[in-house]
Amino acid sequence: MLYGANGYTGRLIAAEALARGERPLLAGRRAEAVEPIAAELGLEARIFDLEDVDGVAGAIADQELVLHCAGPFLDTNKPMLKACLRSGVHYLDITGEAMVFERVMRWRESFVEAGIVALPGVGFDVIPSDCLARLLKERLPSAHRLTLGIRLQTSASPGTARTYVHALPAGGIIRREGAITLVPPAWRTRMIDFGEGPEETMSIAWGDISTAHHSCGYTEIEAYFQVRPWVIWAFRLTRPLRFALAPKRVRDALGGVAARLYTGPDGAARAGHGARIWGCAEDPSGRSVTMLLRGPDAYALTVDAALEATAAVLAGEVAPGGYTPAMALGAGFLGRLRDVEVSTVAG
Repeated sequence: MLYGANGYTGRLIAAEALARGERPLLAGRRAEAVEPIAAELGLEARIFDLEDVDGVAGAIADQELVLHCAGPFLDTNKPMLKACLRSGVHYLDITGEAMVFERVMRWRESFVEAGIVALPGVGFDVIPSDCLARLLKERLPSAHRLTLGIRLQTSASPGTARTYVHALPAGGIIRREGAITLVPPAWRTRMIDFGEGPEETMSIAWGDISTAHHSCGYTEIEAYFQVRPWVIWAFRLTRPLRFALAPKRVRDALGGVAARLYTGPDGAARAGHGARIWGCAEDPSGRSVTMLLRGPDAYALTVDAALEATAAVLAGEVAPGGYTPAMALGAGFLGRLRDVEVSTVAG
């Protein structure tokens, strides 16, 4: 089952799954949004919301796996995850929200007992960066510090824009001495070379602040995102305002506005865009290893990675339990992704 099939990324995954010979059951909360897509693709549709866990459990009980694509996942992950536990259904999603990974890690034994796989983050957030973090750790097993940089050319989808708004009140996060630590929005800036000279980046609450700790044991983690200088100042201006955004009704309203402003890239744009992830692992003695991952557009990578991860779980390649992508699939999973290349950067 593909839940959230009417969203920007959900539609892309549904179409590509069909092209690969799969016939997912398309699901979502609004019939008028989901059923036309299912009819166009010749697939079945199922309509239910996530308000009642028992109702969700009943709606998914005949499925082997749910690929959950309806965010913001901090709100939607919990009821779907609980429903999967009750119904014995594997759970995957495309979140990049650190607290979702933390929740899955806290519930790991429950998934083992239920005989299911819980594997969040099987899209651009965070399969490539988590697997890169694992690859760096394999090259430098003594590493305790990880710094990541992300550069995208793509524009945000409605769901991504909504998630950004929902995350504003929390500010930023880093990991210090093994613990997730709150920092202000745009807490720090850094110049990072993504292969074409140094570019300005700002700290961001990326999912790897959670996953790289669980996947690889890093105790010091920071993530940075390439932006234009005015974006840094805009984020810093939100610092005194972000607590006013804390009520869910406020975030929902502003998230709805943001979702209408961003439509996501079209097919031509996705084909012309690319993504890069820079990663540096350091150990206490000062030794370091730096790598650069080059990949396709973030949404194209999400579609490919989500379907490859789904295939791996359905094929029994992952034992029951709760995982980050690198824990479940290993650094070698990068080799299964289309147009992804990793190179070592000279220090």
